Amino acid sequence: MDTLTRSTTLRKRARAPKAEPEQPARQPLARWKRWLFAFVGFVLLPLLLLALVELSLRLAGYGYSTAFFKRVRIQGADCFVENDKFGLRFFPPALARSPPPMVMKAAKGPNTCRVFVVGGVRRSAAGIWSRPIS
Repeated sequence: MDTLTRSTTLRKRARAPKAEPEQPARQPLARWKRWLFAFVGFVLLPLLLLALVELSLRLAGYGYSTAFFKRVRIQGADCFVENDKFGLRFFPPALARSPPPMVMKAAKGPNTCRVFVVGGVRRSAAGIWSRPIS
């Protein structure tokens, strides 16, 4: 390589890099847009994710019913029976209580009113004998 070619090559390398066209300055987001972005990111997206997980678990049949009564078919008639897993809603499995066995027809008769009494006069709702009040 001769001296002329070498000096030309060095000059090309020494030249300042081409200046890129200036980007226009970004305008800051309006305050309401920042609040909207934060609300969507911190509230709506997590709620949407939780709803999606809940829906997929329900469709997969995961978990148990938390209702007090379960609808079953007994001898061709629709009935309600106690849900033996109802206590798991409030207590760990080792402490969970099951409601007493009961069966009731699902369809009420005309002019019928169902009244549920939890506990009794001398018993608490938890099934533990209470002390008499004197």
